[in-house]
Amino acid sequence: MIFVTAAVEKWRLKIDKFAALYNYKFIDRIQPAKVAIGGLCFYLAVFLLTPAHVSIHLSVFPFIYILLCYVSFIAGTVVIRFKKKDTRPNLFPEQYNAAFYLSLILAVAGIALRLYDRIHTRGASFAMNMYENRSALDEQSSGSLSALASVLFPLVYFNYFWMQFSGQKSRFLRGACTLMFFYPILDALLIGSRFPIFHNIIMYFLIRRINNKKKLTARQVITLGISAVLLVFLLARLIEERLAFGNGDFDFDFTYVLHISDYNFTFSVDRWYEEFINSGPNTWRTIKFLYLHIGQYISHGIFEFNYLWQHYNLQGEHYWGGQHFYNFLRVLPLVNLDAVNEQILFPRPGVYVSFFGDVFVDFGWLGLLFMFGWGVLNKYLWTKVAHGKVLWVPMYLFVVFIVFFMPTVNLIVSGMGIIFLTSLSVPLIFHHFKKIIWTVIKPSVSDNGLEGI
Repeated sequence: MIFVTAAVEKWRLKIDKFAALYNYKFIDRIQPAKVAIGGLCFYLAVFLLTPAHVSIHLSVFPFIYILLCYVSFIAGTVVIRFKKKDTRPNLFPEQYNAAFYLSLILAVAGIALRLYDRIHTRGASFAMNMYENRSALDEQSSGSLSALASVLFPLVYFNYFWMQFSGQKSRFLRGACTLMFFYPILDALLIGSRFPIFHNIIMYFLIRRINNKKKLTARQVITLGISAVLLVFLLARLIEERLAFGNGDFDFDFTYVLHISDYNFTFSVDRWYEEFINSGPNTWRTIKFLYLHIGQYISHGIFEFNYLWQHYNLQGEHYWGGQHFYNFLRVLPLVNLDAVNEQILFPRPGVYVSFFGDVFVDFGWLGLLFMFGWGVLNKYLWTKVAHGKVLWVPMYLFVVFIVFFMPTVNLIVSGMGIIFLTSLSVPLIFHHFKKIIWTVIKPSVSDNGLEGI
């Protein structure tokens, strides 16, 4: 009996240690409704600070639809209340190690498969520019190898969170998890994509905050400062590559570029800033263009949704989940998603239509019910995280990212969002079945107060 009591006390000390790493105040600040409102405020701030103006006729109905979507979403987070369990979390890092090591192995396999698919199978190379790489990837369509890699490699976010939270002492594992965490940026540079860069930066700070790491050391401040400067020049270089269309000629006229930009169609640059951009050396011009580009990139979605609303081609017909759940529905033999062409669904394909444009295309006014359900799901995930269910944290942080940028883009549809959510559920599923097996084999664990998630 003495040994049992000592063992339980040892576990309780570990709970206190790791509970100190769990930032409950920050978790309270990222409740779904607060994130949604915060994202809307951020959008309005960027819109007001961007030297551009709306250049299309606006209809009031899309704004009413967006407003009702927000109301439905917030209602879903408030109306449904999940049963509140013991607020003292069961934080036993050792019991999750199996899920961590499985995730680590799968993430390594995912990165290896992705590199093999992109470089060996489809001919991309870090020695080529982004246009050459995109052409090489487009020439050969993605197969089952690419699909498997897409599901596995997002586990790098789970591994990095768990490495930070569990206080992993192995330098090799810490270094490996950190390098893998930044792999999506390397993958983005291969094809000139911007989304993974922003995503990784935001996930980095979210993980730091939820792990109660508020203070930065002098070395970290210097590193972040240098990284910020390098990031600006990196993004500027990406913009230059995209504007030069891969021909290596970076001495281009920004006026021409501005007028052929997809974002400029609905949210056009102000005349004074257009003249301001074309003054100065190339790098400085590119940085000024980058400021405008980011503002248009974030702001244009709602106005594109307005244009979509006014020019919607199917006149009452909708895709009924084909947008949001395409990756799942396409494997079903009775569902023919190719029957509806994207050119018909969207009058201007290739641009963001905010979160709500894709909801409208899929469900029309029934999208309000979808938003209510989306709010309920958000509240459920947040409740899990608030109760100390640490395996749910990476998935919820990605959902926070989706909700925050709803005025800009639907990240369930774009950026492989549904694939990311599927990937981050793998450790949860594995641990759930492991817990069931463990409960059957060792029923006494629950009696000693050591049950898991």
